[in-house]
Amino acid sequence: MKNNYKVTVFFLLFYIADVLLLTNGQLIGVHWSFSEKTAFGRMLLHPELVQVHLLFSASLLFLLLLKNEKTYKLMFGIALAACIYGSYISYHFMIGIDLSLMLVAGQVIHTVRR
Repeated sequence: MKNNYKVTVFFLLFYIADVLLLTNGQLIGVHWSFSEKTAFGRMLLHPELVQVHLLFSASLLFLLLLKNEKTYKLMFGIALAACIYGSYISYHFMIGIDLSLMLVAGQVIHTVRR
């Protein structure tokens, strides 16, 4: 459980850092060549989508860092909602970063179920 827990926390931190790097880079004028005509560029234009990603991942990270057995049901519910949200957005809008959200949420579910 400890090794799986550390991997999950690492993936969550990496995901949060990735989303913040890409969106803040866009805000300060960094030209991402891969986001010109892709769905990821559309996500960067809608800060609400970015806020939802950060809300899911930050709440999961906070609950994981509490290391409280009582929060596992809440964490499982949030991770399941993140998986459903990620699959919906990635299927309908073809935004690749939602696949990362699904993988991270799946890792959280795997950690909680152990």
